Amino acid sequence: MRIAAVTRVLAVVALAAVAGGCAHGQTKRGPVVKDLEIEGNHAVGDGELKDRIVTAETSWIPFTKKKRFDRNVWSSDLKRIERYYHAHGYYDARVVEDEADPAGADAVKLRVRVEEGRPTLISRVAVNGLDDLPADHRDRVLSRVSLREGQIFNEERWAAMKAGVQEDLVALGYAEASS
Repeated sequence: MRIAAVTRVLAVVALAAVAGGCAHGQTKRGPVVKDLEIEGNHAVGDGELKDRIVTAETSWIPFTKKKRFDRNVWSSDLKRIERYYHAHGYYDARVVEDEADPAGADAVKLRVRVEEGRPTLISRVAVNGLDDLPADHRDRVLSRVSLREGQIFNEERWAAMKAGVQEDLVALGYAEASS
């Protein structure tokens, strides 16, 4: 009987400790993000950039979860914006200014200004190593080459094209094909 009572007391103490720990994780931190403005972006739209970062504006819809500002996350988001531009051929793009201005009690308005720079254009497309293939195999592989001179270089398109060329070569029986 005595052991059962001690067990119940320990269970209550353990439950209280866990509940106290959970309550700590639910405290609000950082001001509410009321607005997020991006300036200087012409090649990439606001929505496209906002979809690539973690920091977000609080919705105007009632009862939705408030989006909170975290300086460390924001710093990473600024790097994400630059990296997104780089992946889309704007290797000189950089965030030149960012502000987190108070917008009333417990709220901020965020602003970021980007300088896109000039895009990196494809100046020449050359595919080497296909000379010994039969003409129909070579034509099939070359049909996968989607990059063209004058296009803005895009890392995702480049990777997809390389994978497609390699896939076609393997399907044609060139199992050791590599890019």
